[in-house]
Amino acid sequence: MDISLKSQFNQEFLYSIFNLAPVGIIVANKEGIIEDINKYLCNVTLYQRDELIGQAVEVLVPERLRVSHVGIRQGFMANPSNRMMGQNRELFCVTKSGTEVPIEVGLAPVHIKDELKVVVTLVDVSVKQEADRKLRAMSRELEEVSTPILEIWDRIAVVPIIGTLDSDRSMKLMESTLTKMKEGRYRVTILDITGLTAIDTNIANHLLRLAAAIKLMGGQAVITGISPEIAKTIVRLGVNLGDLRTSSSLSSGLQFAMTLLEN
Repeated sequence: MDISLKSQFNQEFLYSIFNLAPVGIIVANKEGIIEDINKYLCNVTLYQRDELIGQAVEVLVPERLRVSHVGIRQGFMANPSNRMMGQNRELFCVTKSGTEVPIEVGLAPVHIKDELKVVVTLVDVSVKQEADRKLRAMSRELEEVSTPILEIWDRIAVVPIIGTLDSDRSMKLMESTLTKMKEGRYRVTILDITGLTAIDTNIANHLLRLAAAIKLMGGQAVITGISPEIAKTIVRLGVNLGDLRTSSSLSSGLQFAMTLLEN
């Protein structure tokens, strides 16, 4: 193949990759003037290619941030390196219609014919953020469903603990239980661990701390659903339950609670 044709083929091939890349790409000079963009960026920003060529990159920055962005850009050019922009904070690109799109941005300095250029990669993360928001909402709903606080009698509540009990879930459970105690003025809170998959020293300590917090709020904690296996494990671990009331079944725990209220 002729060398000139091979060179042309390589350039055309690379430019097709540039245009078809699933991320927005901006090529800007050291003054921050846009020299080229790809199709993905046009799709995100709603601009035509000719509308952005020759413009400063700040045209894509929200107006409230443009002045500060000039200083950031100049600081990057003084010490250029491959980096991600805006770690631990949200970045936005403003579209032709004025809509702000959340983005992730990468910067890479390149030298073309001894001239410094900056390749900016931009990814629209609005779909990812919406998916993350829904996932967090589902996680919160799942936590509420997995550990409900049920008022089964006047001033008596039951907290069925299902699955396992780690530090994070324990803190959330304590917070919700104490809040519900204050709202419902519960006198007895039954912690039913029938659905607890296993128990170890950490889980036992989480339960004891929750019971102590209930006592500090003026209530009485009762742990029910203690199976023979869990009882043997508690003894083997040497966990001191102190004067905490326990029961093998929820019904007997409820009977104790009602007797306590009558007295």
